[in-house]
Amino acid sequence: MTLALVGYGEAGSTFAVAGAWGGLARGWDLKADRRAAMVIDGLPASGSVQEVLANARLVLSLVTATSAYDVDFH
Repeated sequence: MTLALVGYGEAGSTFAVAGAWGGLARGWDLKADRRAAMVIDGLPASGSVQEVLANARLVLSLVTATSAYDVDFH
């Protein structure tokens, strides 16, 4: 199964690291520093939200409510 993780703040990073999702998931975040943190944590970072969603069988969107609109249109 391919898991897409959208958002790599406090919740997203906790889920990914605690679950050791590195080989099972790909991630994306609006912020470049958070995408870099994904890679450091062993989670492949996608270049766009469309890319991370393209082959996902399960999506976890862990963004703040105020960011949800911005993510939808990137």
